[in-house]
Amino acid sequence: MNIHTVNLVFSMRGPRLTDAQASAFVGMAQWVVLHEREGRLLVDGIGSKADIDTVLAMLAQFGRDPRIIGAWYPDGAPVAAYPPSLEAWLEVAPDELDADGTPRRPTAFTEIHAWAGWAPKQILS
Repeated sequence: MNIHTVNLVFSMRGPRLTDAQASAFVGMAQWVVLHEREGRLLVDGIGSKADIDTVLAMLAQFGRDPRIIGAWYPDGAPVAAYPPSLEAWLEVAPDELDADGTPRRPTAFTEIHAWAGWAPKQILS
C-alpha cells in the first residue's frame, strides 16, 4: 500500500472548472465528477495525502466551497484526518430507486460505492 496516495470524495460548487483552473491541479490530483445536485458537484479524486489541504484551499480560492465526504487509502482503510461525513454525502448524493423504480433521497452511505466505482473493500465507518 502506498500510504501517500488517497481517494478523496468531496463536493464543490459548480460549474466544472475551466481549463485554466484545472491546469493548476496538474501533478497534484486527478478527479472525475460523478454527479451534480442543485449546483454542487460530487467528485471522486485521487492524489497525495500531502496535497489534500492545498487542493481544498485552492478550490476555496476559486469560490467552490469544497466539502469533504471522506478519504480512503487504496486498501480501503479510512484516512483518520478526513472521516466520512454523512451530511456532506446526503447534500450531493444521487437519488436511490425504490423497488418500483421511484427515485428517493438516500438516508445513508448505501450507494456511495457504486457511484464512486470503488471496490467492496471500502470501509465507511
